[in-house]
Amino acid sequence: MKDYKYYCNNCNTNIDGHPVRCGKCNQILAVTGRISYQTTNVEILNEKNNIWRYWDLLPLDKETNIISKNEGFSSLNKSEYYSNLCKCNVYLKDETKNPTNSFKDRGMSVAVSKARELGLIDLATVSTGNSGLSFSMYTNSIGLKSRVYIPKSTDKEKTLLLRLYGAEITFFTENLSDTRTKEIELSRTENQTFIKAHLHSYYFEGQKTIGFEIIEQLNFDVPDIIIVPTGGGTLFTSLWKGFEELHRLNIISKIPKPVCVQASGCSPIVNAFKSKDKIKEIKNPNTSVSSIRIANPSLGNEVLNIIEKYNGTALSFCDEELIENVIEIARKDGIFVEPACSTTIAGLKELSRTEFIKESDTVVCILTGHGYKSMNLLFDKVN
Repeated sequence: MKDYKYYCNNCNTNIDGHPVRCGKCNQILAVTGRISYQTTNVEILNEKNNIWRYWDLLPLDKETNIISKNEGFSSLNKSEYYSNLCKCNVYLKDETKNPTNSFKDRGMSVAVSKARELGLIDLATVSTGNSGLSFSMYTNSIGLKSRVYIPKSTDKEKTLLLRLYGAEITFFTENLSDTRTKEIELSRTENQTFIKAHLHSYYFEGQKTIGFEIIEQLNFDVPDIIIVPTGGGTLFTSLWKGFEELHRLNIISKIPKPVCVQASGCSPIVNAFKSKDKIKEIKNPNTSVSSIRIANPSLGNEVLNIIEKYNGTALSFCDEELIENVIEIARKDGIFVEPACSTTIAGLKELSRTEFIKESDTVVCILTGHGYKSMNLLFDKVN
């Protein structure tokens, strides 16, 4: 059995089972729960072209409990166009090729596999779309029901796809301040195991594998900068947890500078970064970019800490610019992404005009999801 522990990062107490809160300090474990590994020797399983090639750094005890649809090991493409335009070495991490066409498949593979290992069968999640699709696909593939709670404002394409993957949908009307917060609220009244309330630390572990792949695909040369579209903060924080693990194991000698990018109509992390303050909830989010329209990200302050620790920055961009970049990425690099992803290209362009990016730098933009899920935003632009 692997030597790892599930603990509360706030009080360093080991956690048994899958509670919502730490029994000692009462902190919400969807925010403070972490998993650490005692291993000093990591073997990459080259025969696996998916996230499970990093078995030694994923929190599952038996391989027989793995639920995988070959998520991960997505391509890392050098963009000649953006490298020339921005005068640096630009790579695009293409997460659109995952089974449900977004990076969420990584986290769901680990979380639902762990649920199987723990014997949990009545699972649910709250989603703005992508994570719900992934959750429904993995749970239905092993014959479990999938209850997904989504805002009524969810893109109709994503709602249709949820039904396609077999989700039992429950709508709610209020603005979604944060998916984890909503799951914790629902866990008080619904007799179900919620992925982001009860099993978030395992979901979190799957996302960090994007960083592992980037390092491996660059022949263990560490990129100087990584630009990440950010809503609730899970992807951002999990990436840098992964980099810190690789650094501790002496696999890498430095850690990339982080860049957080958001839509300007809902940018609580960017606002806090610029004002040098704590996260403040956006009362009336005003962006059509639903996948990162998170008004009060529960991991937002941790994102800010990572930015400060590794000399990063945070930027936001209007919907109009994001949609224009969706079209440009498709035409220049042949990847059709949703508008949340194009925040990375907007950030790349802006930073390339400053001293933040040097000509010798290697910059990775993470393209988190496919554009077909947000087609309604493009009709007027391409017709």
